[in-house]
Amino acid sequence: VELKCAGRVEAAIFAGSIDFDPMEVAASADLPLRVVRATRGDFTREAYEELVAALPRGELGEIEGGHLVPMERPDAVADAVLAFAGVA
Repeated sequence: VELKCAGRVEAAIFAGSIDFDPMEVAASADLPLRVVRATRGDFTREAYEELVAALPRGELGEIEGGHLVPMERPDAVADAVLAFAGVA
């Protein structure tokens, strides 16, 4: 297995997310948001439901796939984004 990005980029992503708590910012996200979870991802459905419940105008979607579903199923993710935006 080989990363598709430079190792320093991968490290920066993880380093930048250490102090990020999505629950802290969820309530202030006053716009329509769809949170999409991978059905075989690393986080429980309950964790996603808790996040969506904290969003003033949030909803939950799912895509069959694993933790890296945007890389595994890019067409399905793109379709979900376009459908939410009302373009598809």
